[in-house]
Amino acid sequence: MSQLEDFHTAHVYTEISFYRGSLNYFDAVTILFESPSPCPMDVFGFLVSHSLELALKAYLVKKGKSESEIFKISHNLEWAWSLSQKLGLKIEHPIPQWCKMLNSAHSKTLYFRYAKTNTALITSSKQDMYDRLNAVLNLVGSEVNVNRNGNVA
Repeated sequence: MSQLEDFHTAHVYTEISFYRGSLNYFDAVTILFESPSPCPMDVFGFLVSHSLELALKAYLVKKGKSESEIFKISHNLEWAWSLSQKLGLKIEHPIPQWCKMLNSAHSKTLYFRYAKTNTALITSSKQDMYDRLNAVLNLVGSEVNVNRNGNVA
């Protein structure tokens, strides 16, 4: 067995671990959002995207999705959003534009991480992304029974 296989065997992903990871990224988003210094949009968008990805995956694990099903989703926010919605999470329908825009730079293109020459990123405002992500985190937290401090309720 390889070291990577050993790692995956020894570490179990749970709705709690995914949600706590989401909260950690949101803490970084909050620091940058509240900072008087401007934050580059690619960095801000990446952190928002990853926080959203982990929150939705927390919900999906809670609803019984296996680790292999979760990892097939990869970084696809639209897929995670629509599947979460289908399984009962009371989030916007259809998939909102802010999620679609984040997905376009976070999913297979990975533009938030590896921008190409002359790549322009189009996103919602930082305020809009912050507020909407915060609302999703509140919904998912209540579903997985973890409060915003990361404690099991």
